Amino acid sequence: MPFIKRILEKVSLMLNITLLLSIIIFSILPLIFLLFASFIPNNLLDNGLKITDLKYFTFANYKSNFISNEFQRPLFNTIFISVLSASFTIITTSLFCFSISRYAKKFSSIINITIITGYLLSPVILVIPYTYFLTKLGINGTLFGLILSNSAFCFPFAYYLMYGFVNILPRTYDIAAILDGASDWQLFWYIALPNILPGLVTVFMFSFILSWNDIALASVLSDSSSKTLVIWLKEQVLDVEISQYGMYAAFSNMIAFLVILIFGYSQSWLIKQLNTHA
Repeated sequence: MPFIKRILEKVSLMLNITLLLSIIIFSILPLIFLLFASFIPNNLLDNGLKITDLKYFTFANYKSNFISNEFQRPLFNTIFISVLSASFTIITTSLFCFSISRYAKKFSSIINITIITGYLLSPVILVIPYTYFLTKLGINGTLFGLILSNSAFCFPFAYYLMYGFVNILPRTYDIAAILDGASDWQLFWYIALPNILPGLVTVFMFSFILSWNDIALASVLSDSSSKTLVIWLKEQVLDVEISQYGMYAAFSNMIAFLVILIFGYSQSWLIKQLNTHA
């Protein structure tokens, strides 16, 4: 029995290692391909990607994307939508969380459960109501329509993050400010906001990343003038020839670079703030 048990333990260990390596390989290989292919001339990819092709290292694929007029418009749209969506989200969530935390405390549990339930919904399910309301408002297919829909989709998760930051503010701050004659707006602007700055930054970052990477809403709610980088890349890849993979690999890296840079640079700070306040 001990002998069989040891064999089973070794087999289990080997299976776990094999599974882990498989996951790592299939997760990393696409990234390696994107990185290498983006620096290889397009014509060399016809015969497959080889390590020896690195001697033809070039930035031509990145340069082609930067000077392309087709790339510049989706880039502007994506930055514009992501920044304004994240900004609108932190404004609405900070005001709403402060109101619930201070003036509707006894209903906070019900409100929290209701809002968090909304985050469980897939964005695909929300496409139909979003399309209906945006059409009625006359902004379907516009940048502002995408900003509004992205902000609405980000709101439940942003609320979940922000509420933790607002709710831990000591009530003594409020009492002291009220005794000094502060209004509700002054209480929010001068007392709450400076103390929830980490929450504002956290919510902005997550909302920005969600809007930057959005494809479900943008694929339905955008048109030719409001398409984002992800949508433009999807359209190009559907008709791409093998000789263009280098250019689109460079394009994919450029899409991911900004998000990786932001999140990677502030990762340790962000995790610390989430553990402290959430």
